[in-house]
Formats: sequence, C-alpha cells, structure tokens
Amino acid sequence: MTTAISDFVDLGYWRKELLCCGVIFRGLNNEVMIDPNFFKPCSNKRIKMENKAE
Repeated sequence: MTTAISDFVDLGYWRKELLCCGVIFRGLNNEVMIDPNFFKPCSNKRIKMENKAE
C-alpha cells in the first residue's frame, strides 16, 4: 500500500504506523493523528463501535 503523505505531516514529529485498518500517525507524546483517506475501520471494529454508541 503506497500512501502519499501530505506536506502538512511533519515526519520529524509523527511516525507512520500501519494497522489492519490502514495508516495512522503517532506523535512523540503518543498522540494519534488519523487521515481518513488512509484509514478505513475493519468491519468487525465498525460493528463494535456502532454497538458501543447505542
């Protein structure tokens, strides 16, 4: 999977991580940034999230 990372993302601070659902970026203080273009929740996780919201 090739991803074109925006110039907005400072790779000196953010580290790209590949998950089963796509790509996230983790910061030096363990915060998480998600670009919705590269992240699609898996069907099992989506169902759990929907059930949790009810």
